[in-house]
Amino acid sequence: MGHQIEYSYPLLNEPIDEYWSNIGILALPDGVHQRQHDLIYFHLPSIHHQDHNKKKTLFGIASYRQIDANVFFFCSFLSSIFFFVLFKLDCLILREPAYGNVSEELKLLTEKYFEEKNFNERKMFEEFFDKLNKNPPKFNLKYYFARDLVYRYRRKTLILFKLILLQKK
Repeated sequence: MGHQIEYSYPLLNEPIDEYWSNIGILALPDGVHQRQHDLIYFHLPSIHHQDHNKKKTLFGIASYRQIDANVFFFCSFLSSIFFFVLFKLDCLILREPAYGNVSEELKLLTEKYFEEKNFNERKMFEEFFDKLNKNPPKFNLKYYFARDLVYRYRRKTLILFKLILLQKK
């Protein structure tokens, strides 16, 4: 069956181009079956390229959950042989990497959405989107210090630095 985009808000006026065709794979990568729910962070190029020389990066947050497929349909013969699991996720695309509180709000919203089990009701996501657009989160690099990076990740910072230096040019 593969990945399917059921709904977008606001509605996309143009078809998803080659850069966005793999959004399902980015938002729901390999290995997600090992957890019942989680947040995934990814990035992708902007659809709107006003200046083709300046391609903007967009930042995505996906909050996914595993659902027993029997919630949607039931076949007693197949369910006795196979364990069917569906993955549903809510995805938010941001212009800036302002993940912080937005991630937590999306996670709580996804929990509420799955508790209600009415997957056709999407008004709460529209309200969340409108709220974010009225008061967009800000990403300010001046609040991120190298000292904090080293303090938080310690030895892994050096490993990351070495990997950056060793990458192919």
